[in-house]
Amino acid sequence: GLMAFSVGITAVCTVRNEYIVKHYRIALNLQNSVLYASGAALNVTAFFLVSNPSSAQAGLGFFDGYDSPLAVAVVACNTLIGIAINLVYVYADAVLKCIATDCTAVVLCIISAIFFNLRPSLTLWCGVCVVCYAVYSYSMAARPTERDPEASRALVREVSMQGSIQDEMELESAREAQRPMLQRT
Repeated sequence: GLMAFSVGITAVCTVRNEYIVKHYRIALNLQNSVLYASGAALNVTAFFLVSNPSSAQAGLGFFDGYDSPLAVAVVACNTLIGIAINLVYVYADAVLKCIATDCTAVVLCIISAIFFNLRPSLTLWCGVCVVCYAVYSYSMAARPTERDPEASRALVREVSMQGSIQDEMELESAREAQRPMLQRT
């Protein structure tokens, strides 16, 4: 039950984020600036207003621990990941973002197993196989218009003809509406 709730919330948030990025009239860079500035303001506010529950770490400052280049690199990477996700929403869609996230997890699992002595379990390898198969299935599922280029061209011609026929019908109805006015004068 809790897992289904978590998946549902994630799906709704992902689709909503894509909609916001693609349909708001505010530029993507401005959206990112507002997002990161408000996140920084909320974190600074929380740091000063919420007390640290650990008495051993009560004297820590806001930037304690960020004296290491690796810590700064982690923050920079997370910032770049956030911007990359927004670009994926703009130029692709939420499905591609999910596939990219899953592929990243697979690559990290494999790298961890090879270089960092991670002992992979059967569950991990089953997950890797499921993700690889899902990506393969998604990439091989051709859209109907991609299967037959001639059918795609015919569909485009038909839609453009319908559009021009619709335009002519609207123009004719506008002329019909103006005729009684012209006859009165």
